Amino acid sequence: MIGTDESLRHEVANSMFDVSENCDSKTSSGVISNSGWGIFPRVYSNAVQLLGECNRPYILSASAVEFHLGACFDLLSSSPKPVQVDPDTCDLVGATLRDMRDISDLLRFLTLVRTNRTTRSTRMNAQSSRSHAALILYLRQMDSNSYCQTAFTLVDLAGAERPTKTKEKRFTGTDMIIWQLSKGGEVPIGAQAFIVNWELTMIATEIEKATESYKKQNRCYKQPRQLSTDAIQFLSSGFNGTALTAMCLCLSSANVNGWETWFSLQWGESVSKLAIPVRSQKPVNIHKALVLAEREATMAKRELEGAAKNRFYAKRAFRVDVAYKKISDLKHMLDSVTNADESTNSDELSSF
Repeated sequence: MIGTDESLRHEVANSMFDVSENCDSKTSSGVISNSGWGIFPRVYSNAVQLLGECNRPYILSASAVEFHLGACFDLLSSSPKPVQVDPDTCDLVGATLRDMRDISDLLRFLTLVRTNRTTRSTRMNAQSSRSHAALILYLRQMDSNSYCQTAFTLVDLAGAERPTKTKEKRFTGTDMIIWQLSKGGEVPIGAQAFIVNWELTMIATEIEKATESYKKQNRCYKQPRQLSTDAIQFLSSGFNGTALTAMCLCLSSANVNGWETWFSLQWGESVSKLAIPVRSQKPVNIHKALVLAEREATMAKRELEGAAKNRFYAKRAFRVDVAYKKISDLKHMLDSVTNADESTNSDELSSF
């Protein structure tokens, strides 16, 4: 979502995450009512209801990150914790992953997101978001031999900002370089706005590139690796046919926000051109995936131990982190399948 009128954008952002005060109330069917809830809580509630009707083990878990000043940070950490975006898969390496077992887990999750997201007072808003926030709900469905992972990602993009409205200094690309080289320290509001506006423009550009790749060359789109930011890389990963993507624009009808409304409409026209064939998910054998992940981890660790500490060392260390994270996820899934089977057998013995 891209905002124009900052106060209106703030209200729409709230509607995405809100859980109504009567979250503990039950309907006549015994299902928790989600009337008045925001998008993310409603998706979670509906997923739990549907999965409860299936006779298959599953894991629902969630992560939350923010993209601030070109970098990615964990929103579930008590202090700012950098998260790496895998350049190959765009997975969030280092992001906290929390199992979502009931509504209390969801409430704690949303509270942390709101508390930890970067905001700052401007002349337009007392709590202006200075980052893009991404909330990801992961679903892993399993049987004894295979699993399939899907995810619902809700992204609240920071609003386009005009320096003349906030009464801050306008920054250009050259100004940013000069400021970084000469001053450093806390990033001015005008510089933050420059980065946000540039990222929004680049996201629209990447959508046009992805669509053209399929229309003219029938080639798979690959997200940019250079002259990019974590936000652009992460969001671009949804433009390659692996995700169903929808976007909402928040517009202001006030005359004083004419430029912001024009910018948003131009942006919306660009992103509406996204037209890419969807690639369906296929089940993956858990045991084979675990053997492969352990082999990759062993190789990556061996390369790291024998590597010189040069400019490639961090990349090799990153590969080790990715491999061990995958192993941890797969073992977590296997444990869940085992526990589910034991629970089923126990129920059958009890009934017998």
